Amino acid sequence: MAETLILLHGFGGTRHAWDRVIAGLDPQRYRPLALDLPGHGELSSYKRPITFAGCVEEVLAAAPERFALCGYSMGGRIAQHVALAAPERLSRLVLVSTSPGIEDPRERALRRPSAVGA
Repeated sequence: MAETLILLHGFGGTRHAWDRVIAGLDPQRYRPLALDLPGHGELSSYKRPITFAGCVEEVLAAAPERFALCGYSMGGRIAQHVALAAPERLSRLVLVSTSPGIEDPRERALRRPSAVGA
Protein backbone atom coordinates (compact mmCIF):
# COMPACT_ATOMS: atom_id res chain seq x y z
CA MET A 1 0.00 0.00 0.00
CA ALA A 2 1.35 3.42 -0.96
CA GLU A 3 2.46 5.73 1.83
CA THR A 4 1.20 9.33 1.89
CA LEU A 5 4.08 11.75 1.43
CA ILE A 6 3.30 15.35 2.39
CA LEU A 7 5.52 17.85 0.53
CA LEU A 8 6.07 21.40 1.83
CA HIS A 9 7.55 24.06 -0.47
CA GLY A 10 9.94 26.90 0.36
CA PHE A 11 9.30 30.61 0.92
CA GLY A 12 7.64 32.29 -2.05
CA GLY A 13 6.85 28.93 -3.67
CA THR A 14 3.70 26.91 -4.11
CA ARG A 15 2.77 23.24 -4.10
CA HIS A 16 3.70 23.18 -7.79
CA ALA A 17 7.39 23.43 -6.83
CA TRP A 18 7.12 19.66 -6.28
CA ASP A 19 5.54 18.77 -9.65
CA ARG A 20 8.73 17.32 -11.17
CA VAL A 21 9.57 15.43 -7.99
CA ILE A 22 6.07 13.96 -7.88
CA ALA A 23 6.37 12.87 -11.52
CA GLY A 24 9.44 10.81 -10.59
CA LEU A 25 7.97 9.06 -7.55
CA ASP A 26 6.92 5.41 -7.68
CA PRO A 27 3.10 5.44 -7.29
CA GLN A 28 3.25 1.94 -5.80
CA ARG A 29 5.37 3.30 -2.95
CA TYR A 30 4.19 6.91 -2.46
CA ARG A 31 0.93 8.83 -2.61
CA PRO A 32 2.25 12.41 -2.80
CA LEU A 33 0.31 15.36 -1.42
CA ALA A 34 1.96 18.72 -2.07
CA LEU A 35 0.39 21.51 -0.02
CA ASP A 36 0.26 25.26 -0.43
CA LEU A 37 1.45 26.73 2.85
CA PRO A 38 -0.39 29.67 4.44
CA GLY A 39 0.41 32.89 2.59
CA HIS A 40 1.29 31.03 -0.63
CA GLY A 41 -0.59 29.73 -3.69
CA GLU A 42 -4.22 28.92 -2.96
CA LEU A 43 -3.70 29.97 0.65
CA SER A 44 -2.24 33.38 -0.26
CA SER A 45 -5.13 35.17 1.45
CA TYR A 46 -4.67 33.17 4.67
CA LYS A 47 -5.52 35.05 7.85
CA ARG A 48 -2.72 37.18 9.27
CA PRO A 49 -0.51 36.94 11.14
CA ILE A 50 0.84 33.69 9.77
CA THR A 51 2.45 31.63 12.53
CA PHE A 52 4.28 28.34 12.76
CA ALA A 53 1.42 27.04 14.92
CA GLY A 54 -1.10 27.95 12.22
CA CYS A 55 1.02 26.26 9.56
CA VAL A 56 1.30 23.12 11.70
CA GLU A 57 -2.49 23.05 12.11
CA GLU A 58 -2.98 23.32 8.33
CA VAL A 59 -0.52 20.50 7.61
CA LEU A 60 -1.95 18.16 10.24
CA ALA A 61 -5.52 18.88 9.11
CA ALA A 62 -4.64 17.93 5.52
CA ALA A 63 -2.62 14.84 6.45
CA PRO A 64 -3.88 11.33 7.13
CA GLU A 65 -3.30 9.72 10.52
CA ARG A 66 0.17 8.47 9.51
CA PHE A 67 2.41 9.97 6.81
CA ALA A 68 5.91 10.77 5.63
CA LEU A 69 6.85 14.45 5.54
CA CYS A 70 9.32 16.32 3.36
CA GLY A 71 10.03 20.04 3.52
CA TYR A 72 12.29 22.34 1.55
CA SER A 73 13.78 25.48 3.14
CA MET A 74 10.92 27.27 4.95
CA GLY A 75 8.81 24.15 4.39
CA GLY A 76 11.51 22.23 6.22
CA ARG A 77 11.27 24.56 9.21
CA ILE A 78 7.53 24.03 9.27
CA ALA A 79 8.09 20.27 8.91
CA GLN A 80 10.28 20.37 12.02
CA HIS A 81 7.43 22.01 13.95
CA VAL A 82 4.98 19.39 12.63
CA ALA A 83 7.34 16.62 13.75
CA LEU A 84 7.59 18.12 17.23
CA ALA A 85 3.81 18.62 17.48
CA ALA A 86 2.81 15.13 16.32
CA PRO A 87 5.79 12.76 16.22
CA GLU A 88 3.53 9.71 16.48
CA ARG A 89 1.93 10.57 13.12
CA LEU A 90 5.19 10.69 11.13
CA SER A 91 6.75 7.61 9.60
CA ARG A 92 9.76 9.61 8.41
CA LEU A 93 10.97 13.19 8.06
CA VAL A 94 13.07 14.53 5.18
CA LEU A 95 14.54 18.04 5.42
CA VAL A 96 16.05 19.69 2.35
CA SER A 97 18.16 22.86 2.62
CA THR A 98 16.66 23.89 5.92
CA SER A 99 17.73 24.88 9.40
CA PRO A 100 16.08 25.09 12.81
CA GLY A 101 16.07 28.88 12.54
CA ILE A 102 18.00 31.70 14.14
CA GLU A 103 19.10 30.78 17.66
CA ASP A 104 20.00 34.24 18.95
CA PRO A 105 16.86 36.12 20.14
CA ARG A 106 18.28 39.51 19.10
CA GLU A 107 19.06 38.29 15.58
CA ARG A 108 15.56 36.76 15.35
CA ALA A 109 14.01 40.09 16.36
CA LEU A 110 15.99 41.89 13.65
CA ARG A 111 14.86 39.35 11.02
CA ARG A 112 11.18 39.25 12.03
CA PRO A 113 10.01 42.38 10.11
CA SER A 114 10.91 40.74 6.79
CA ALA A 115 9.00 37.52 7.57
CA VAL A 116 5.67 36.61 5.95
CA GLY A 117 2.75 37.79 8.03
CA ALA A 118 4.80 40.23 10.12
